[in-house]
Amino acid sequence: MLVDEKHESPEHEPEQEHPISLLWFFIGLILLLYGIVIFTTGFMHYIDDQPFSTVLAKLQPDMLWGAVLFITGLLFCVINAIRHRCQKKRMSCLENKTPESAAQKCCCYSAEKK
Repeated sequence: MLVDEKHESPEHEPEQEHPISLLWFFIGLILLLYGIVIFTTGFMHYIDDQPFSTVLAKLQPDMLWGAVLFITGLLFCVINAIRHRCQKKRMSCLENKTPESAAQKCCCYSAEKK
């Protein structure tokens, strides 16, 4: 069996970024944009003084769900940005071969490394 010269032992392989993390970031971005569009549409309908066409239109569900989508998308984007930053920092700690105590000081040090 051939051994790659860069990675002689599988214990010291640096972590690679998972593409699923990037996927969740873009899903959050889409939710954020949909939330903005739906909320602004609902706000424009609220400002416009036309009579309501449905019974529950007085509750402004488009403004409510636009805000929910916006907040959900914002959470997705912020959480994935923090994870990405922590992963880059952890990878730099592993590449610099810092001692274990210094690696624990890195952001988001995972228990699986212990």
